[in-house]
Amino acid sequence: MASPKILLPTLAAGTSAASVGGYMYATSGNKEVTILDKIKDSLKTHHRILTSKGDSAWDKFKKVYKEGGDKKISGVSEEQINGWCESTLEESFNKEKYDQAMMWCVIYDRSIKESLSKPVLSAEKTDEKWKKAWDKFNTGNSTAGELKLEDTALNNPTPNDRDKGGSALNEWCTSKYEMKMYELGAEALSKKVEKWCNEDAGK
Repeated sequence: MASPKILLPTLAAGTSAASVGGYMYATSGNKEVTILDKIKDSLKTHHRILTSKGDSAWDKFKKVYKEGGDKKISGVSEEQINGWCESTLEESFNKEKYDQAMMWCVIYDRSIKESLSKPVLSAEKTDEKWKKAWDKFNTGNSTAGELKLEDTALNNPTPNDRDKGGSALNEWCTSKYEMKMYELGAEALSKKVEKWCNEDAGK
């Protein structure tokens, strides 16, 4: 008996080869499109997928998930989210889980310093620019609203002590430069760093 033939659609006018390839790919049974495949297709620059539950980024990112409120995944705890991502990313595409994975299995893997649109002051404490940046901070912090810095170390120096003030501001700023944008509170901190630690502040 002759083997039954598998009928494939005829390539109609205007139909791309890619679409036909997609049909053959889907019907061949070689591989289903996974959630990971879809995320890779839409991944933004400087973003990274946490495919392994042992990724070191989880040490920080779990804290973000813990504070996720109603955006957290039902039934998945802070200690389970890394394992959930590892297994879910390999599952066949599902819109609900894809959206959840985009939120909790993908990180913006840049430091605060790297993410800013403006260059920041150098880490060198002796740079005269830090004293000028301190002057701006000293006169503007109290009215800075959401960008106000409450750190005790910055409020200890006397207003006219530019040496200590500049040094304190230097320590605050440089301690934030390498903080990763996926860490808890990094987004809000990045706005403060951009205001008080950028090159223009030292002019």
